[in-house]
Amino acid sequence: MAGEEGSDFELRTPTGEQPANLVDAHEFSSRVDDEGLDDDDIDLAELVIPPPDHEPVDSLASQAPQVLDVRDSLEAFAGEVALGTLCIVQGEGGAEALATAMPEGDYALIDDAAPEGVLRAAAELEPGSRFAVRLEDPNLVLGWILRRLEEGSIVVVETRARTAPGAQRILLGTSGTRRAEQWLSVHASSWFAQEPDGWSRHDF
Repeated sequence: MAGEEGSDFELRTPTGEQPANLVDAHEFSSRVDDEGLDDDDIDLAELVIPPPDHEPVDSLASQAPQVLDVRDSLEAFAGEVALGTLCIVQGEGGAEALATAMPEGDYALIDDAAPEGVLRAAAELEPGSRFAVRLEDPNLVLGWILRRLEEGSIVVVETRARTAPGAQRILLGTSGTRRAEQWLSVHASSWFAQEPDGWSRHDF
């Protein structure tokens, strides 16, 4: 009303008392810190106590790779890729160029996702082999890739993705599970991208 000083707003019942279920959030939070929650308090706590800040779950597709080196050619990295490494190469033809330049191990090109085709024959190669994967959807052979990495082979995947996280999202696919992502994360992974002055290698 005009002429009155402003005052804090309060809820009151018709009798002039505060409603029994009106809880001061700061007072309630302090009591929870001191005494803990009773069963009756759980629903109320969800309303008056802000949820704790949660860090986003780490994922392969959100981790920024570390730039290790830039060289004149992609093939210049071939002799330094360790066994059991997943290599993702940006651009058409890059996977085959890198895999065939590696000095040791049998080689196979995976360009067909049919289980009874090249996948079956390539799986019979000795551990420590080199595989270039050239598929529109490499997620179709993700399980096969993971098994080859476990055997100590090197798998080089071609991608047209613009970034390393994007390439990994493509590899994991829309149906990729948390377990598949965790399995992939235990293996060394490198992203190779073409730069104005050559090729760069980024490790995850």
